[in-house]
Amino acid sequence: VDDAMPRHAVMFNPGAPTIALSPEHVVTDTVVPGQAAVHSLAHADVDGDGAPELIASFGAATQERAQSLAGMVVACEVDASGQVTACTDLETTIAADDGLGPAVCVDAAAGIITDYQRGGSGPVPATELVMVCHRPTPKITQVFRVAWDGSQYTSEPLFEVPNTVERIFLGDVTGDAVADLLALDVAPGALVPELRIYPQCTSRDTCEEAP
Repeated sequence: VDDAMPRHAVMFNPGAPTIALSPEHVVTDTVVPGQAAVHSLAHADVDGDGAPELIASFGAATQERAQSLAGMVVACEVDASGQVTACTDLETTIAADDGLGPAVCVDAAAGIITDYQRGGSGPVPATELVMVCHRPTPKITQVFRVAWDGSQYTSEPLFEVPNTVERIFLGDVTGDAVADLLALDVAPGALVPELRIYPQCTSRDTCEEAP
């Protein structure tokens, strides 16, 4: 997905002589703020239909070292040919009546973020998303869990992070076979952006909440 307007989504196959351009109306109808740059692209089968969705996140260019005033995170359906057919704005999953006002969502990462120990008993949980969103009215930034309930995407807040966190990632950095949350803090007061690590608890930990 490029940063030009209108947005274009392109699928590139190294084994094919050409690239596939998605229908422009899909990208245009997904009203990405014009001043927002691409933060991340990911693919994950979040709705469990056997086909991965394209998760695209937009926000301020990280080199600006500023909190995004506008952003968007979308989950897009992709057909067998690689064409984007429809997109859902995941910001709309945040409860409008939670008293915290509108949200500006700027990044998402896919992984397992529920009660699960790799190698344990029971089936592997479905892939979910974590999404980071600024709440300008109370001046807080929250991380949400986004999941598919069988008919629609839903979200629930997990915890708060600094207001200058603009990018998030999932990966096991503690070596316990459970994904941890990594957050890129672009606070302009720091000499360089900082990478924050939020370990996700396991059944062997004494902490009560995860991450």
